[in-house]
Amino acid sequence: MPNIFQEGADAPGTLHRGSSEAGLVAVTASATEHALESAPERMIQLVRYWEARRQGGSLPTRQDIDALDLKPWLGRLSLHELHDDGAVRCRLRGSHLMVVPGYVTTGRFLNTSRPAAPAALATAHFRAALSTGRPSRHRLELAFAGALHDYDRLTLPLAAGGGLPLMVLTYMELDQRAHDAFWQLYARTLES
Repeated sequence: MPNIFQEGADAPGTLHRGSSEAGLVAVTASATEHALESAPERMIQLVRYWEARRQGGSLPTRQDIDALDLKPWLGRLSLHELHDDGAVRCRLRGSHLMVVPGYVTTGRFLNTSRPAAPAALATAHFRAALSTGRPSRHRLELAFAGALHDYDRLTLPLAAGGGLPLMVLTYMELDQRAHDAFWQLYARTLES
């Protein structure tokens, strides 16, 4: 069963718009978990890389991941920190992922990101991956003002170590043009 979040609705399990989103059309976000075995080849290769960095069955740490090895996935990789107080901070956002005012970007906390619905789903997926200690793959569908955007997100949990908190490494498989068009529409709406 998919996880569904909708901003601005009064139904159980929904998120509400903050004052900064007053008057905006609601953004809905749903996600369905999918098997890793049916993932696109790039995702499978990244899971294999992550598995090879595990030592004795333990989760790899950020120090176990060499940025030079990640060249095939750069641009769509992001790194998120999960702090003891429950906060989730985007440590690094992929350069091919559009920067949207108020949304998840390098240095921003997900709980303050707008639109809140996709950020809330991401937070839930990140926590679940860390809880199970296993990679997860979700198909996400976003809707806004009649526009739809769907993509696959791979979440790879990373153990704390070397003075760094728990983290997740994420990779998105998406149609770049559709991604850009969706977020440009959202950004234009913010400006008007």
